[in-house]
Amino acid sequence: MSFWRTFGFHTVSAVENILERDSFTLEELLDEDELLQECKSQNQKLLDYLLQTETLEKLLFYLTTEPEPDAESKTRQKYPYLACEILCLEVWEICEAIYDNTKLLDQLWAFLDQPPPLSPKTASYVCRVAGVLLQRKIAEV
Repeated sequence: MSFWRTFGFHTVSAVENILERDSFTLEELLDEDELLQECKSQNQKLLDYLLQTETLEKLLFYLTTEPEPDAESKTRQKYPYLACEILCLEVWEICEAIYDNTKLLDQLWAFLDQPPPLSPKTASYVCRVAGVLLQRKIAEV
């Protein structure tokens, strides 16, 4: 616990409140406005959750799967966008976690195996994440 929080000078974010609970979903985190800022500040509890294989699989699912046209707006727009933003952050651990699990890489690249036409929005998100991953591990790729 930090000095500022100990003496009441630091407010607890909604993301931290969610992370303190015994059970929560990725969608609950994705619904919070402060999520990207918490990721950028490298909140360790949040990173520990995001680095779990199941969480990364779900982020990649939102990134690579075109939702049904009648799906909720969050599922069609917000979740894929946030998945892309989280996976493109300047957080080395996220890149390492994806490279360490070939199943995750296969899930990302499987998007390219889909029959045309590919969704332009989804393709742009996948390309952006792929570009970030390729930049981080040029020698390995």
